[in-house]
Amino acid sequence: MNKDIIIKDPKGPTVGKIIVSVNSLNLFNYQEYRWLRELKKDPIDNIGYTWLIFEVTEEDLKKI
Repeated sequence: MNKDIIIKDPKGPTVGKIIVSVNSLNLFNYQEYRWLRELKKDPIDNIGYTWLIFEVTEEDLKKI
C-alpha cells in the first residue's frame, strides 16, 4: 500500500491514512464511524479544522 494515499470517508474499518469530515465523524454518520471513535486515536493532521487525518494500522484494527 502506498503510504501517501489518503482514503476519504471510508465506509468501514480500513488501514492507512484516512480523512474524515468532523461533521461526518460526530453528527451525520455517527454510527458509520463508531469504529474510528473506539480506537481513540488523535488525528495526525487536519485541513482547515473541518477535515481530520488519521493514520490507522492493522494493529489498531485488531483492538476493535
